Amino acid sequence: MGNLVTGFNPNQNYQWAFVTAAGGIQNFSADKFFISTADLMNDFTGGSFSVAENGNSLVLGFSAVP
Repeated sequence: MGNLVTGFNPNQNYQWAFVTAAGGIQNFSADKFFISTADLMNDFTGGSFSVAENGNSLVLGFSAVP
């Protein structure tokens, strides 16, 4: 991305839905995803990203360090 994400706060948790399936998500496996933050300019202050199933959606989540 090469630029800052406006309004991002590394002290807060986030979830962004990136796919939704009306019939639900089938055979989801988080270990099939690789998330690289190498080109992002935001300071993540030790937080981490993950992909998870949430209802009928897959979400990219950010977990802040308490």
